[in-house]
Amino acid sequence: MKFKPSSNCIYCGKKGVTLDKEHIIPFGLGGQWVMPSASCKNCAKITSQLELLVLRKMYLPLRTKAEFPTRDKKTRPKSFKATIKKTDGSIQVIDVPISVYPTIYPIIQLPQPGILNNTEINNTNDSDIKITLTGNQEEMNAFAAAYPDAIEFNFSWELSINALIRVLAKIAHSFTVSLYGTTGYTPLLPSLILGNHTNPSYLVGGLAHLDEPRDKKISDGLEIVITNEGYIIVNIDVAGGRLPTYSAVTGKVHEWEEFINHVSYTGVEDKKEHDHGMRTRFMYIHEWVIWLIQIIRHFVERDHPDLVKYWPLINRYSFDAYALPPRHYLVILKSSSDSIPSGPNVALKMPYSDHPNLPPNKENLGAWQEWCRSSFSLSDDQWSIILPVHDLGKTHNVNKESELFSEEEKEFWVAQINNTIMMQLSKAMRNSRDDKPEYAHGMRTRFMFFHEWMIKFVAALRFYVERNFPDLKAQWPLLSGYSFDAYAMPPGHYLLILKSTNEAIPSGPDGAVALPYCDHPKLPPSSADLGVWKQWCQNRLSISSNQWPILLPAHDSGRACNVDKDYELFSKNDKEFWDAQLQYTIRMQLNEVLEMLQRKAQ
Repeated sequence: MKFKPSSNCIYCGKKGVTLDKEHIIPFGLGGQWVMPSASCKNCAKITSQLELLVLRKMYLPLRTKAEFPTRDKKTRPKSFKATIKKTDGSIQVIDVPISVYPTIYPIIQLPQPGILNNTEINNTNDSDIKITLTGNQEEMNAFAAAYPDAIEFNFSWELSINALIRVLAKIAHSFTVSLYGTTGYTPLLPSLILGNHTNPSYLVGGLAHLDEPRDKKISDGLEIVITNEGYIIVNIDVAGGRLPTYSAVTGKVHEWEEFINHVSYTGVEDKKEHDHGMRTRFMYIHEWVIWLIQIIRHFVERDHPDLVKYWPLINRYSFDAYALPPRHYLVILKSSSDSIPSGPNVALKMPYSDHPNLPPNKENLGAWQEWCRSSFSLSDDQWSIILPVHDLGKTHNVNKESELFSEEEKEFWVAQINNTIMMQLSKAMRNSRDDKPEYAHGMRTRFMFFHEWMIKFVAALRFYVERNFPDLKAQWPLLSGYSFDAYAMPPGHYLLILKSTNEAIPSGPDGAVALPYCDHPKLPPSSADLGVWKQWCQNRLSISSNQWPILLPAHDSGRACNVDKDYELFSKNDKEFWDAQLQYTIRMQLNEVLEMLQRKAQ
């Protein structure tokens, strides 16, 4: 596995000093993963001394018997001492050849890290630590047979529980930094590793019992789990399973996207091929989901900033992933109450085979979405996205990977995003329906009420133009872009002033202001006095030729994206006046377009 070098010491944080490489798992325990430029001289000396205590004092016989790596095979012990008590009562210290010396070693059983039990930092109980012996019974029997006059055997080790815990902390910390850098989370272990923590058992201990799924395994020896509370936990199973699995709490995430966007792992040789036959780099799916959420967030913050707090996914989310061999993943996104986004590193095998044809395309997008909704029983808080897989093997490269999409894949991807945004816009507006503020003018309608009605009004104009004057669509006012102002006319009307713009995104207020004049024609308006109203608006509000006043009856059905229901609440007079306004606006705009074309022709 290949990692990026660090620019500063990963233990003390020093910059501008020579940094040595760091084996994540000690070389003497078979560690092959190396982080280049990781540790300053002082910190390297501390971690080397800790590893020396564990590897050459506590577990040297085990490492020798199991033939773990050593930097100098010539100095590897040929024998170990043991003390025997003979039948005559005498005690003798003997040198036992490696071939006869039995596999026997101490097991340090630690309680779960105290921080995960909400234990006070200075209140963890070291009495819960247990030391036992384990070994190979057949080898023990053979050893006893080699010394038939012995009735008792004693083996000794130099134990240092503190050193073991600090080595475990060093493994977990260096592994986390190798994967994630140090951005977006607070590292918790450096002070413990360097000997400045008063209670090592608070952060390092026995295997943590968690509710989170164990789907984040990276190798046979290490796995990372991130809890709902944001704790980063590394589970450590070294020495080929001969020792217990330990857990170390390496950090606390405080900014998920910043954290995940600084993944340092760049290896491609360890891309595991799974039973579904697909193979992508570690965190591939996470990177793509984050990129997708960022696209949606950018749209919302730009076009609907008032809906940010109501918008699904962009605040909290989780996802599932399924493989669609040979080149697609199905990702199911869902809103989540957890502060830390979550999802698997590895896609599951697709449980169904009756899906629409692969590869998907823009034409069968509806079929795919309907199939996903039906097969996975998706709620209105879940959204399916099909991801074309183009893995360049390097993290933070989603933009480059998207450039590998075929034209058909690009069209399908964009269509999915647009469709998802439109569905989420509808949901965000529904979520906001209870936030109907009452203004000083006494009128109260739902959030985005005016926007919805102006969308409907302009859509009616567009339908008329496309059907009757398609060649004039490019010149027709409002269709290329518009904005509006809104005035309240209590108790039951709004006056909206539409105007043409060159902006592709419509704009307008979410709340109306009080109309500054009270000499307007009588309310409610009727189709008979439409001309009077138009003349008053033109004179009193100084309306120009590219502005159009619209009086909107304020019938709010209380549900977003429900303009048709609002319209059903209109009285007969309301409907007649509304339709008359639409026809009047069309006539005025047609005249304006024809006059403009005539001027150009001259």
